[in-house]
Formats: sequence, structure tokens, C-alpha cells
Amino acid sequence: MPDGARPCHRRRRGATPPRPRPQPSLLGPGDEGAEVRALQERLTAVGDHFAVPVSGVYDEATFESVARFQEWYGVRQQEAAGVYCTVTDERLTAVLAA
Repeated sequence: MPDGARPCHRRRRGATPPRPRPQPSLLGPGDEGAEVRALQERLTAVGDHFAVPVSGVYDEATFESVARFQEWYGVRQQEAAGVYCTVTDERLTAVLAA
């Protein structure tokens, strides 16, 4: 199956729809590298309330900033707090594009 493609599920009448699978985390505590650095830069660009030191390490400050962003922008109910996942990435992209 190509990247990004979703499997097609056929539903029979009266059948219960399949439960959504949990989103895999993109980044989380302990991760390091250019992707974390880019996330930290993006969080800082949103505003001072989300600003973190740009170190390239997903540390406690980054975790707390992601959790705060998720709470402020309505993502927290959909994903684990402080873990940067697909929905958080989409919302952060939308906020920065506005």
C-alpha cells in the first residue's frame, strides 16, 4: 500500500464501524535531532507562551510547550499530552499559516 494510503473498509449494514487506530507519535521525550529543533522553532514562532530553547532535544520544556499548545488549540482530547503526533502537527501547521 502506498505511503499515506488508508485501507478501504467495507461496512455491512448494521455492522459496527471499525475503531480508529491510535496515531503514532512523531516526536516525544528523549528524541533528538533536526526534527526536534524544527519543532522547537515552530513552537517559538507561535508566540512567547510556547517559546522553548532551541536545543534539538525533546526535553521537559518542549514536552510542556507541546502539551500547552495541545490544550490551547483543542488537540489534547485527541492525543496524549505532550507527545507530538499527527493531529498536533496539522494544527500547528494551520496556526502558523494563519
